Amino acid sequence: MLALARTQSLRKMLLLYLAPPPPVAQTCRTTCSDSSSRPRSPTRPRSPTRPRHQTKRKVALLVAYDGAGYHGLQRNRHVQTISDVLETALHRSHAIASYNVGALQKVQWQLAARTDRGVSAAGNVISAKLLFSRDELHHGNALRLTASRVQQQLPSHVHLLDIARVTQSFSARACCSHRWYEYMLPTSALQGASILSFHNALRQYEGAHHFHNFTVGMDHCIPPRSQARRFVMHCACDLHPVQLPHPSTQYLRIRVRGQSFMLHQIRKMVSLALLTCLHQVPSDAIPRALHPATLVNIPPAPPTGLFLDCCHFDWYNNRHAAVLPQPLSLSTYDAQRELFKRNYIFPSIARRAMQDDSMSIYFRTVEAHPVQFH
Repeated sequence: MLALARTQSLRKMLLLYLAPPPPVAQTCRTTCSDSSSRPRSPTRPRSPTRPRHQTKRKVALLVAYDGAGYHGLQRNRHVQTISDVLETALHRSHAIASYNVGALQKVQWQLAARTDRGVSAAGNVISAKLLFSRDELHHGNALRLTASRVQQQLPSHVHLLDIARVTQSFSARACCSHRWYEYMLPTSALQGASILSFHNALRQYEGAHHFHNFTVGMDHCIPPRSQARRFVMHCACDLHPVQLPHPSTQYLRIRVRGQSFMLHQIRKMVSLALLTCLHQVPSDAIPRALHPATLVNIPPAPPTGLFLDCCHFDWYNNRHAAVLPQPLSLSTYDAQRELFKRNYIFPSIARRAMQDDSMSIYFRTVEAHPVQFH
């Protein structure tokens, strides 16, 4: 009996082993393979695509503009800026797609130099990825034709000098090696002081110094923060005044070149040099203000006379000389830029200086709050 029971148990185990898989498994495989029997997950809408006849290229926009009436170059909500004007012109010329309007970061918009409210530029550079016609690229005239179309959409006081080819990694802000500014000072501000003495005072800023006393905010402190140390390559004024298009108004052209500048730095540099010539501060005021242990409040010169002259990309040009068709330089357009200064920037400066009476306000501020060294 025991042997019979053992035999029957072994037979049952063998039948279970040889039996086909249960139908549940087949049902599961059928259910999993049938895509129509399960709900579809919501799909993301496709992003807009550019037309097939266009392609994107990284380029540099070389621009000049009169900043009067604008809140600077960089985009700022609820106010009109030069970037808004350029974006509108580029969009109307089909160089920026409609779905990127209002979001310049999507086209990698970078500025070589920021300009504040009312500040003009005779040569600034903006990098961006723009749309170009494939046919025009094939024929080698895409940049020239696009620049012509954009210029037709711009007001007369905003000028596109050119569109230049650059490498895909180019950033106007990061690749700019130094910036050149000019400040137009009325000769009447010298009040009879020697132009040469003013020129020599300005030369004291050249070199690497702590400019913590020539800015505002958190950088105006002692000991100076590391970012307050700046290198000024050149700082001087022309010894012969220029006549601006306003009756009996002569101005000195002050030229400042450096790697980068802090907020109000150039205006405060001009101010202290002027006060030194007028003997309203000690003769050693500039070296003392540049000393890291000195803290002093310097009133800035009026903003009306300041404008960006040009930007330079020496380091970038040397590194990419083998692949660039020509160096990225504003020097090629010096004649156009000088003409733009005399037709737009200089008249704007003279007009606003007369309307605002900015130099009189400046001297009243100096009289009410004299510069004191502690």
